[in-house]
Amino acid sequence: MRPAAQVAERANGYPHSMLLCHNGYGVDARSIIDIMLLAAVKGTKLTLRVGKDKPGYEGAAKAMQALFDSGFGELAAKGR
Repeated sequence: MRPAAQVAERANGYPHSMLLCHNGYGVDARSIIDIMLLAAVKGTKLTLRVGKDKPGYEGAAKAMQALFDSGFGELAAKGR
């Protein structure tokens, strides 16, 4: 699964609003198309903003961070 699809799938698993931001532009992390509009290539610095309006937002942010830290499964596939 492509990284944009993985991000959207993970974001849709939580009831919180999530924005992925780059260069002052934020997009809905639940939308694959919005994520692709960021045109973020490997190594791009992104900021995640998670809405704090519902309990458990810390867990949502940690789960998304874990996805990015895992290299979207590519690191594991390469034996790292």
